[in-house]
Amino acid sequence: MSAPSVPSRLTFVPHPSVQDDAAAFVTLSVSVAKILKSWRKSLFAFEWLNPDGGLKTPAELGEKQWAQRAGIEELVHQHKPLPRPVLGIGMLECVEIGAGRDVLLTLAALGVDTVDVDVPANMMNDFQRFVAPPGERGSALVYAFLAIALIAALSYAVMRQSGSGSVAHLSDSRAAILADEIVRYSDAMKNAVARLQLRGCTETQLSFENEVVSGYANAGAPGDNSCHLFHPSGGGITFVTPTTDSNDGSNWFFAGGPVVHQQGGYASTNVAANADLVMMMYSVNPAVCEKIDDKLGLSGIPTDDGNYSSATKFTGTYAATDDINGVSSAAQPSPCIGAAAPAPNLCGLDAGCYREEDSGQRYIYYQVLLQR
Repeated sequence: MSAPSVPSRLTFVPHPSVQDDAAAFVTLSVSVAKILKSWRKSLFAFEWLNPDGGLKTPAELGEKQWAQRAGIEELVHQHKPLPRPVLGIGMLECVEIGAGRDVLLTLAALGVDTVDVDVPANMMNDFQRFVAPPGERGSALVYAFLAIALIAALSYAVMRQSGSGSVAHLSDSRAAILADEIVRYSDAMKNAVARLQLRGCTETQLSFENEVVSGYANAGAPGDNSCHLFHPSGGGITFVTPTTDSNDGSNWFFAGGPVVHQQGGYASTNVAANADLVMMMYSVNPAVCEKIDDKLGLSGIPTDDGNYSSATKFTGTYAATDDINGVSSAAQPSPCIGAAAPAPNLCGLDAGCYREEDSGQRYIYYQVLLQR
C-alpha cells in the first residue's frame, strides 16, 4: 500500500489508556523532529529508528511495527481521528512514548511536522522545549494551547494540595510508563544473555562488569569482552540506573544465588545447582510494582517469605542463597505449583514484583536471565 496523503488538518482523540485520567494530563502540540531527537536515546527506539536516528522504512521494520504503521496509514487515508500519543520523561531523562508510539512515528514517516500529544500535568514544564514553534501552527493557536495547559497544571497543583484523587491517577500513569520501561529493559537483558549463549558463552563466563557499579568483574570471562553484557563486543546493553520514581535510587543487582521456583520440571530445591542468574531491582515504588504485576497478569502483589539478604554479586559462580516464589511462610507449597499456593504467587513465572514478608518489607522486582 502506498503512503497516503496527509490531510491539512489531523483530528486527534484521547488515547484509550488515559481516557479515564483526562484531568491528570495536558495536551500540547509538539515538534516531531524535537521529540525524535530526544526519543532516539531511548532503549526502545531501535524498533522504529536506525542507529543514525533516521526512521526505518517499511521494509526495515519488524513485522509487528510494520502492521502497526499500516494500520495508522489506513486511518489517515480514511480521514479518521487518531489517538493522541502519550509522552513522558523516562529513566534516561529522554522522551518516552508511553502509548501511541505507532501514531507518532507513522506520522513522522509521512512528513508531519507537529503532532498533538498528552503529557502528565506535572511534566508540562519539561515539555516546553518540545512545543512546536508558533510559526508551525499559528501563534494564537499555540498560545491558546499553552494557556489551557497552564490552567490544567494549576488546577492539578491545587487538587494535589487538597488531597484530590487526581494525584492517584497521575501516579498510575507515571507508574505505568516506568513499569513498561523496567519490564522491557529486563527483557532486553534476558535476550542479550540468550544471544551470548548462542555465541558460545557458558553460564559461568557471563560478565556484568560495567562502568557504573563496581564488583562485577568475572575472571572467567573471555578477555575479548565477548561475554560481557555491557560491552559493544558482547551484549551491547547500556547500563541504565533506575530513577528515584522507580525505586529508592539503588542500582540493578545481578546475582547467581536466587532459586526461582518454577513449574515445568525445573528443580526448586535450594542447592547451588539450582541457583538461577537473576537481575533484581530493590525498593521498587509500590505503585510501579503493582503496574509491573498487572502487565504480567497478576491480580495483586505477592508476598514472599523472608527477605533477600545476600549482597553477593555475580562474578561467575552460583550458590543458592534465597528462594523466590511469592508465597508467605505460612503457605509454602512443595513443589511450587500455582494450584497449591494461594494467589497471587510467582509459581511458574520467571519475572515479577513481590513484597518481602520480613525485614524492611521492600518491594522487589526480579527477572530470571538464565534458568538452571
